[in-house]
Amino acid sequence: MMRLYALTGNVKAAQELLDYMRANSIHVSTTAYTSLLELFAAVGDVASARRIEQQIRKIYGAQALNIYMYSTLLRLYSEQQELDEVNRLF
Repeated sequence: MMRLYALTGNVKAAQELLDYMRANSIHVSTTAYTSLLELFAAVGDVASARRIEQQIRKIYGAQALNIYMYSTLLRLYSEQQELDEVNRLF
């Protein structure tokens, strides 16, 4: 479902699904988080992407961030001229 929302650009539905999953102790996979990051990158939402990144780090640790997540974050931060964020990822 998360991927479908990401592909259709439905930010509200994706956020509601994430909130529902957390509220009901449903495991959010790294694939779902990657889809969320891709969605936020597509709409240029730096704050939401940063929040998701921080949640991943808090819940799973930095090692959970995979190459797809890093590349999505780097693209977003670069496009939005958030150079401090780009440097932080390195």
